[in-house]
Amino acid sequence: SRDWGWGGGGSGEGQEGASEKLVAPSVLALLGQLPRCAGGAHIGEDRTVPPVSWPAPSLRLLGYGRGAIPMTDLATDLATSLIAVFSTYVEERLEEQGLERPPSLDDALAEGEAWLGPTLEELLSLPFDEQRRGPLEVFQEAMRFPTDALAGAGVEAVVRDPGAVAALPGDVYNLAPASSRQLGDGVWMAHLEWGATKARALHGSSEVGLLSADLMDRSRVEQMVARSGAQLVAWDGRVAGTVPAEGRLPGLVLVDLAVPDAIAAIERLVQAGVRVIAFGPHVDGAALRSARQAGADEVLARSVFFQKLGAFLG
Repeated sequence: SRDWGWGGGGSGEGQEGASEKLVAPSVLALLGQLPRCAGGAHIGEDRTVPPVSWPAPSLRLLGYGRGAIPMTDLATDLATSLIAVFSTYVEERLEEQGLERPPSLDDALAEGEAWLGPTLEELLSLPFDEQRRGPLEVFQEAMRFPTDALAGAGVEAVVRDPGAVAALPGDVYNLAPASSRQLGDGVWMAHLEWGATKARALHGSSEVGLLSADLMDRSRVEQMVARSGAQLVAWDGRVAGTVPAEGRLPGLVLVDLAVPDAIAAIERLVQAGVRVIAFGPHVDGAALRSARQAGADEVLARSVFFQKLGAFLG
């Protein structure tokens, strides 16, 4: 079978209230002693989600891990949205890249949808702390169905950058989305809401982390975090320190790519099962690509990040 390169590993509502700003030790020092697990971002075009033809999964006991809350509606929305866009997304990726559409593609898409539904249901029916990968990884793996159809028809593989090859070696036609945002706003927002709730449940905290040395950005983030009812844990990437006694991380960490430690921090945060949103100048394409390759859940231009931050905080 084709080596797709995916392994195990995972990738709420706030109330009005004051938020205390916590100054934490170096994020890399904090991450250095945590157990590792594992965990992926791109800005794409908006797409209209077509009507859902696959029946909504009968998801049971969703999110009943330690400290979690019932997640049935959130998980069902996410699963049905992913299934609904599957065939349309693949067709659009082929067209965007000028790839030939083989006659066998229809059957491959049907097989992919038939596999995607039960696989998402099986994953999302587990308690949060037993989910070893995320729903986007499942969607990415479903690209093996159209990939096999293209390969069987003799379609030539596309040229990809080394980072993409290392991350997804089996995605030889560059079909797999790097972020749920490539699947349209409906899927993206469902994924954000589900992911934020999972992160809060897993880490037992309403804290939001920020790795940034920009005082103005930190002030803006602090105000928005306070409005969401969460606490801000701030690192500037230059402070040396020791691991706190509790060794706990926020469920969501925002990473400014201008910080020298940024990419290393993203890698360690992802390994610790933390949801990561990275942001930086839109002109710094190299930094944005590096953040995606490091496994950040979302990678956004700075202006887009601040437009969407309220939605991230829930």
